[in-house]
Amino acid sequence: MREHLIEISTEVFHLLQERASAYVAWTEEKPGPTQRILLGEDVYTDLIDRAIEQRKTIDTIIKELCARN
Repeated sequence: MREHLIEISTEVFHLLQERASAYVAWTEEKPGPTQRILLGEDVYTDLIDRAIEQRKTIDTIIKELCARN
């Protein structure tokens, strides 16, 4: 399966670690405002499609999805 590297805020990185760790391949957390994660093709495509459709950032989409779960 193909994976995609995306950069997200450190805040969202921590939120994903708590709520959706099964869907993400983690890189080591580094100091700074952003972190990198690897997403599978299906998760990446879903996030990108939602972000484009709703005209929101990936960070915002992830926060909303985590709030619903």
